[in-house]
Amino acid sequence: STSTSTSTTTTTTTTTPPTETSSSAIASISVTPSPPPTTSSIIKFALPAIGVWLCGPILSLIDTSAVGVFCGTYQQAALSPAVAITDYSSLLLAFMPTSTTNLIASQPTSGRNSPASKIMLKALSASIGVGLVAAVLLSLL
Repeated sequence: STSTSTSTTTTTTTTTPPTETSSSAIASISVTPSPPPTTSSIIKFALPAIGVWLCGPILSLIDTSAVGVFCGTYQQAALSPAVAITDYSSLLLAFMPTSTTNLIASQPTSGRNSPASKIMLKALSASIGVGLVAAVLLSLL
């Protein structure tokens, strides 16, 4: 009976300190404010983001110069509308990766039939369908 009371006392004392430690850790995390962003950290984030937006026009200029060097004026005249149509059609579908990522991140991911895998299958099916429709429509132009 002495050993039983000792083990019960040990269990009680073991349970109490982690609760106090975790509540004090949570209090210290919530009290500390985050530092304000500096100009250099904003520039370090913004420069690569601007580079992503500049890739489209830069690649369009490269295409135009290559077509101008290797092909005739009719091909170069047809290039600008073709680039605009393909660029804008891809911008219309730019929401799909972002929305799919947000939907999957908010769902449990355990098991083969989890809600996240069902969302991924629906998104993959939708993207294949939309891609095929876009390919047919662009080939008709």
